[in-house]
Amino acid sequence: METAEHEFLRSLGTSVHTRVDDKEIGWPRLTAQCEYLSPARFEELLDIHLKVVRKGRKSMTYEFTFKHHDKLVARGKIVSACCVVEAGKRFRAIPIPESIASQVQEISASKG
Repeated sequence: METAEHEFLRSLGTSVHTRVDDKEIGWPRLTAQCEYLSPARFEELLDIHLKVVRKGRKSMTYEFTFKHHDKLVARGKIVSACCVVEAGKRFRAIPIPESIASQVQEISASKG
């Protein structure tokens, strides 16, 4: 899930650790969960699909599906907060920068 999230943020021209308006920005996880539905074997290639199911003011919620040959293998969810990262200090949640937020569209959460 983390790799898919990193690729998603890169597709927006940013990263999980970047600079915006002279601030170090990071996306620490608030929650992460994964439900394994079917085994995946070592070195099998999985298709991972990410969708943003909630774009809050300071956080984003992603849902993931993992498939192997169209068979659902797992599904998961991550909530990440947009934070200022300052050496020696606690992370501080901030509003998602407009340059990022304007590119993100929520998709309704899946049912069941």
